[in-house]
Amino acid sequence: MCNTIRIFTVFAALSLVAGCKRSESTTDNTSARSEREAASTVTPTSRDTNDSSRVYSSQGGANASSSDANNTGRNARDRSGDTVTPGDQSNNQSDLEITRGIRRALSTNDQFSTDAKNIKVITANGKVTLRGPVKSDEEKQAVRAAAQSAAGNATVDDQLEVKTENQ
Repeated sequence: MCNTIRIFTVFAALSLVAGCKRSESTTDNTSARSEREAASTVTPTSRDTNDSSRVYSSQGGANASSSDANNTGRNARDRSGDTVTPGDQSNNQSDLEITRGIRRALSTNDQFSTDAKNIKVITANGKVTLRGPVKSDEEKQAVRAAAQSAAGNATVDDQLEVKTENQ
């Protein structure tokens, strides 16, 4: 059995090398590549950001707002060091277990929106911080209750935000 595998492996390697040598020896290779490059055109979804002919859509989707997205205030808040970010999650075993329990409680509840299931749960020194958007005040209260139940004796800091129409 081992000899069969070895023979097959050697045969496959030789076939690969022979195929590479054959493609290198073709004289048409550079002209075929030039034709392919010439046939490619810039489209609105192309990733070449340096191309001056790049096209951007001037119309938004069905839910697009008339103003640009602006998270500058939130980004400044997170950089200031005054708020807890996911980088502050403790590697302490009890903190990890609390976070895991809350995450499990949120993800298995079919009543929660996708946003609520994906909030940030950060536990450090027995204090849980919940951050992120939720759909409504009711969902915010339900998420907090589920987190408090799963956290046990840990303190829960609710920094959840109710998502508005244009977010």
